[in-house]
Amino acid sequence: MTRIENLLENAVDAMQRKDLSNAVALFKQVLNQQPDNPAALSLYGHCIRGRAPQEALACMQKAVTLEPEHPQWTLNYAKALLDNQQPGNALPLLQKARQMLGDHPVVLSSLIDALLMLGNPAEALPLAHSLVKHSPSARHRRTLARLQIEMGQLQDAASVIHSDVHKQHWNDDDMLLQFDIAMQQQDYAQAMTLLDTMSVPVNASALLTRHKINLHLIMGEKDQAVKMLTSLPDELVNDPELMALGLRLGVDVDKAAARKSAEDAQCYSLPQRRHLAYALAYAYDIEGDYPQAWQSCQLANSLYHNPPSYRPERYTQWLNGALRLYHETVDIERPDSGFSPVYVIGAPRTGSTLIQSVLCAHPDVFSLEERGALLPHLLPLAEGQNQSTAVADLLAQLKLADLNGLRNHIEKGHRILVDKTPHHIVVAGLLARIYPNALFINVSRSLPDTALSILMQDFNPQFDYARRYDDALHYLSWHQDAVEQWRHAGVNIIDIEYERFVQSPQAIEPIFAALSLRFEPDFLDKDRRDSAAKNFSMLSSRQKINTGSIGKYQHYKTLIAND
Repeated sequence: MTRIENLLENAVDAMQRKDLSNAVALFKQVLNQQPDNPAALSLYGHCIRGRAPQEALACMQKAVTLEPEHPQWTLNYAKALLDNQQPGNALPLLQKARQMLGDHPVVLSSLIDALLMLGNPAEALPLAHSLVKHSPSARHRRTLARLQIEMGQLQDAASVIHSDVHKQHWNDDDMLLQFDIAMQQQDYAQAMTLLDTMSVPVNASALLTRHKINLHLIMGEKDQAVKMLTSLPDELVNDPELMALGLRLGVDVDKAAARKSAEDAQCYSLPQRRHLAYALAYAYDIEGDYPQAWQSCQLANSLYHNPPSYRPERYTQWLNGALRLYHETVDIERPDSGFSPVYVIGAPRTGSTLIQSVLCAHPDVFSLEERGALLPHLLPLAEGQNQSTAVADLLAQLKLADLNGLRNHIEKGHRILVDKTPHHIVVAGLLARIYPNALFINVSRSLPDTALSILMQDFNPQFDYARRYDDALHYLSWHQDAVEQWRHAGVNIIDIEYERFVQSPQAIEPIFAALSLRFEPDFLDKDRRDSAAKNFSMLSSRQKINTGSIGKYQHYKTLIAND
């Protein structure tokens, strides 16, 4: 054995014993003599990735360059990229590692992490099934259950959590999964009970504290949420997520300290810093300090790693494909489903959550929030060249599957179900084929006001137009045109203007009439509008209806022009 081989063997042994300081010293000795040793570069980088992430990435990248077909160096580099919030760069390396290593649990787990960071749970779900198949540990089963919950497969997730095999390893992580299921089912009393029965007290954990505060907000208990935030123990006061909640709720938060935390790349992750910067923008906007609000908004929008570029041609392709299929197919004739679907298809930040909350104040109307269960299945149809007969059969199958997913609501007698997924506009006609009795509601608002509001929210990567004002403005114009194309094709769409509604709320009466419902003025009361909205509008949709957001763009017009 050569001296170099002996040093490497001792270094690896030190790594396995978690004696990282000794391992680092030994790897340095190797690199002093052989600067291009791939094993030393990759493993040295792995050891220092926590305290010197940039140096670690450089070493691991060099190792992969020197030996591009080595599976371990490829996997090490990919995982380090994930640690540094670079899922887009990590994903092709992980796919390559899977080709070399097969369905190894570490590869599958890392691939799932990358896809979730990129906002693609649909692609991650089959990988989670493979992960459990090859390594059915409690941790991997929890990963599968979390994805099933996110995709709305609540019964499947419950089966995983309550399986005989899994019950042997039951802990607070499983309680949190139960909590997530209860939240999806809008069983908020059960969700609160689960939080209160955790073995770790809520006020000792930032995660549980955030869950409970958000639950209070969803239940319309803002005072309780504020009370929790103003009585945090010292160890939680500087948690960035709790600081962000405090800023949005008007709690006294040191904005200079919050800004410093938002800029701190060493202590906090990109999402944490981003949430904090957006919350600062919101707080400054409420105070009327628009230059500081815009500066915080710009900071927030800079805290994405490789955000997707806006691709307007993709939306046009989907729309054209869906229009073609709409004209080539006919309504699906099935027995009465027992409910009337309502799709609120206004663009993001147009006031659609507010409209949904007023509709759901009626006892016969129930909110599905932004369910969008059919969207992942309809978009591939819209972008393909399927034969119309095959599409018709698939739409019929999707209807049956969707009705099965809604069975719990139907059995409870929820007669009208409202879904406000914004991107339903792309496939509105296909939804109309599946549910011929569906009503579509388009909420419109001033384009500049809406574009600004989009820019000041932390939308996931699927909203590729949400990072630049001009992109948001272009998408909103496209959205308006898409509404007119579906209306011209024959889809039943009712319009309501946000500005007109907040100035004269009775403007919503024609929508109630279209649903054969009696409108009552007290539906406008913020205390009656208790339907949950677990999105950016959770707070504003529960306030008294007001005109405060009309013309907001005028305060930022010069700032945007000078950007």
